[in-house]
This record gives sequence, structure tokens and C-alpha cells, in this order.
Amino acid sequence: MEKILDDIRDNVHDILKVQTLITKKDLWNIKRDFNLYEGRQHSSDYISVNIWIHRMIELPEEENPVLHYNLNKENFILVISTNFQLQMLQRFGTSSNSKICIDSTHCTNEYGLQLTTIVVVDEFGNGFPCAYCMSKKTDAETWKIFFQQLKCKIGIISTQIFMSDDDPSYYNAWEQIMLPVEHRLLCTWHVDQSWRRNIQSKIRGTPEKKCLIYKSLRVIHQEPNEIIFTELLNGFMAEIMDDDDTIKFGEYFNSYYLNRVKQWAYCHRRNCGINTNMYLESVHKCLKYYYLHENIIKSHNIGIQIDPESIKVIDDNRWEISAKESNMAYEVIHSIDVCNTEDCRLVCRKCNICIHNYTCECSDYIIKLNICKHIHACAILSLSKTRNNLCETTEKEILVPAAEINLIEKSLINTNTDKECEQLIQIKNQLEAGIGVLSSLIANKSAVTEKE
Repeated sequence: MEKILDDIRDNVHDILKVQTLITKKDLWNIKRDFNLYEGRQHSSDYISVNIWIHRMIELPEEENPVLHYNLNKENFILVISTNFQLQMLQRFGTSSNSKICIDSTHCTNEYGLQLTTIVVVDEFGNGFPCAYCMSKKTDAETWKIFFQQLKCKIGIISTQIFMSDDDPSYYNAWEQIMLPVEHRLLCTWHVDQSWRRNIQSKIRGTPEKKCLIYKSLRVIHQEPNEIIFTELLNGFMAEIMDDDDTIKFGEYFNSYYLNRVKQWAYCHRRNCGINTNMYLESVHKCLKYYYLHENIIKSHNIGIQIDPESIKVIDDNRWEISAKESNMAYEVIHSIDVCNTEDCRLVCRKCNICIHNYTCECSDYIIKLNICKHIHACAILSLSKTRNNLCETTEKEILVPAAEINLIEKSLINTNTDKECEQLIQIKNQLEAGIGVLSSLIANKSAVTEKE
């Protein structure tokens, strides 16, 4: 992207031309709209991944990055690491003062898969991703499979420092497959976020009281002297356990953090040279926002939470949503039913829409060209209404699609080209799938009616 921008600007001789204003975001939009994606083998992601895996397996062993795979939807797992990445893991994962960081992304795709990355820190202090695991589950058994594949390739990794988030399953699996490490550390950022959430949910009283508890924890957390740290921690625990407003948080802190202070306290990580998983965060940020379109999934989750009462229905294809935080109203319009863009990539499969189906007046849509939360909310409302209408036709026979299928079958006999035949077969399959969905809805509705 940087090279393209440099080439464009080097060849522009008039600063008033529009080319001088092109940004990296514009290039990503062009890539998305014209489907300029390398490596995609099929319109179905499942089939595309399957094809790619088998192509990789056919390569020589030193060129094949696929270490393990299971394409079962309930137990999906795919472990990837190139030969160079394995060499880097072996080199910097076993050196003196070696550091290994591991973390998983969340909400990056509509399939509910988690992307887990192992990162080492090189001699220049830069994070280097060495292995990836895409999985449906995030438990110790999954991580054992992940680590075992690495062990089979490069042997035991005897690292000095192992950092992860608050989930103990990472280290439990690592310890069983590899070796115990000298410093098992929790990411400070994840610990801080966990404390903030539980302070809000478990402490009663004024905001000032919650703020005081949080500040006290931060002082204890960052205390570099072990003796002073122990004195502060004992005093803090005695105080919160003696207060009815904070005793619930005290019990939580005693259960989850008091028995493993060496994993989170600053005084126990002297000379480790690592505090947070920021090496991983930059890698995941690039993956999330440039490749996995996490903003769509986030917008969908926010759209679900929008109060239906704040949505004013103007007609079947227009809605007006009132935003409480800004005291503004945004109009959402359902512009087209079927997108004409071939293999459109900016889609939300949960709402069954793409970027071209709806328009909105908010900046997230107009400026950033995202499927905003308002569009998601209206699409969900429209989808719910459609399903209700379908259920109301339980006593009506579905004759029109069946008639259309018969007509298509007759047309297939008279087609002259393979392309026309392929298009008709595709339409027929879509109609048959639609009948299957309708039949399922009718059956479910009938079952509910019988119970009532």
C-alpha cells in the first residue's frame, strides 16, 4: 500500500489533482469493492480454506505451512507456521532472557473462530509472530494440540518468560507439553481491565469509593519493593474484608489474585523487560481491522443492543433512529434487495446484508463506508418482520417457487450455452434452499402452536 501511494504521489505534478488526496483507506476500499483478494479459492470460505490446505499439503515439507488441521465445524482447528517462523521461534524462544507471548483475538469473524498467535521478542526488542492457531474452542486441550505440533517440528521450547492474559489454560497446556518457565507473567493490561470490571460490579457505594479502591490497587500493583508490597497488600486486604461494601470484591481478589502475586506484581518481574502483551496487540490490530473487518462484527453487536423503541418505521424500506448520546436522528434506507457486485466482501452474514443493501446518514457509513450499527439494527428489525410474516403463512401452500422450479427444469433442456445452464441451476438451487427454509419455519410454528 505504501509503495502504491508513493508511486501515485511521485507521478502527480499538480497538487490540486484528486490523486494527491488518496489515502491508504481509499486503497483498501478499492481492493474490497473490486474483490482484489489474493489466495481466495472459492466464494465459500469453508471450501476455499479446504482447497488452500490441500494445495499446501502438496508442497515440499519445508514449504508447507500447515502443521495441523481439523475442518470439523464443532472442533475446527488450523495450525499454521512457516519454516522461517519456526526457526525464529526456536532461536528467540529458547535464548537467554527469552520471551514468549500468547493471546487470542475475539469477535473477528462471523464463524465464532478464535485466532491465537505466539509471538517472540527478537534482539532488537521487536515482536515477531511465529505461529497461528485458528480454532473453534479455546481450552487447554486445544492449546495442547497447538503446542504439540510445534514441539514435533522444533522440539521442546525452554523459554524464560511466558506471558498471556488471565486465562490459565494457556500456561497449563504449555507446562504439560513443553517445560515449566522461570517467570509466568500475566499481561498488566488484562489484569487492569479485569480489576476495573469487577470493581464496578462487586463494590457498592459511591463512585469515589470505587475510585479509591482502584487507585490503592494500582499503587500496590506498581510497588517495586517486595517487603513494602507485602505490607501494603496485607493492609489493603484487611481493610476491604472489613467493609460490607467491598467484601464481595475482597473475596473475588482473594480467590483469583492473592495466591499468584508473582504473576502480576511489579516487584516480582524485575529485569524481565516485559510488562504487557503490546507486541501481540499491534499484530492483532492489523489482522482485525485490515483483514478480518472486526468493525462489522462490533457494529452488529452494538446494533443488537439498540432499543427497538428508538427506531421509527417510516415505511417498509425507511427507518429513523434516534441517538440518545448525540440527540440526533439518522435515516436508514433499504436501497436494494440483491447486491449486483460480484462476490461482495463487506458483508454481515448474521444480518444477511452487504454494504450496498442499505444507506445511513451517520459518519460511520458516509465517511468510513462501514455497515454501521444503525443499519444492523434496521436489518435485524426487517429480518424479524420477514420471519414473522413467513410464519403467518403456515396454512398456505408454497406453489409459486415449485412452479418456478418446474419452469427452470424445462428451460434447462433448451439452453444453448454452459453459462446459461449454470445460471439456471444456481437459481434452481437457491429456490430449493428457500423452500427448505420456509418448510422448516412452518414446521417449527406448527409445533409451537400444538404445544400451546
